[in-house]
Amino acid sequence: MYNKSLLSYLPPMLREIKEYQAITQAEQPEIDAVFSAIFSAPDERSPQTASEIGLSIWENVFGITPLASDTLEDRRFKVRSMMRDDSKMNYAVMVEKLTALCGAGCFEVIYLPDEYYLEVRIALISKNVKSQALEMLDQDIPANFLLLVDLLYIKYA
Repeated sequence: MYNKSLLSYLPPMLREIKEYQAITQAEQPEIDAVFSAIFSAPDERSPQTASEIGLSIWENVFGITPLASDTLEDRRFKVRSMMRDDSKMNYAVMVEKLTALCGAGCFEVIYLPDEYYLEVRIALISKNVKSQALEMLDQDIPANFLLLVDLLYIKYA
């Protein structure tokens, strides 16, 4: 990391002049910010290590609009899910992805392949991921399927 004073770049006789000291002292925060950005740039290339700035760039690339309630980890998950390059979707993969997104036992799937029908109901405790699940399924399932994503309500008899 860069932590060298600008004053140290001046010849010894100029370091003693008060005007040069004031100029370098005023410019030091700007130079420190530039070097900080330069040294943190490699971290922004990966969603796993990206800061708010890097994640906003990745979200812009994929057209993701983060919710106000999204944490940094939620935003990272959305970006990573858009970066996947596997285009194979079957029932087991879909259940695995929904489990990672919603949590085990927090969704119900009605899959009728002969009728080209897929219904996913997400538990109320995971309702904030409903739009993410819809986006994921809409992108992954075949276009000729009828897709319904709804909330799973507990019905008392």
